[in-house]
Amino acid sequence: MAHVTLDNLVVGVIVASDVCDRSGRRLLAAGTKLTNDHLTTLRSWGIPTIEIAGEELDQPDSATDSIDPALRSILEEEAGRRFRHMDLIHPAVSTLFEICIKRLAKDRKDG
Repeated sequence: MAHVTLDNLVVGVIVASDVCDRSGRRLLAAGTKLTNDHLTTLRSWGIPTIEIAGEELDQPDSATDSIDPALRSILEEEAGRRFRHMDLIHPAVSTLFEICIKRLAKDRKDG
């Protein structure tokens, strides 16, 4: 079994364990074969990762994992100003926060 981020999921993989929203409501049952509709549902509910059946996958680490810790601190501060009125504990918001950090890091690298 492997925990895989939504960005790295592909249609056809099998869900290893039930996927629930933060209130405990089951969105997908274990054994479900993922479809595009399932991926859309998971994104809309802000589910950042799911556990899939099979061997451990070599998932590419997110861009935020390879950011220098000092730079990441600066980027978190900058993104934090943009998200200052948001609940960063909410799964959807935390996912957007990480996307923001990735984009800021990419902009600094490219620019």
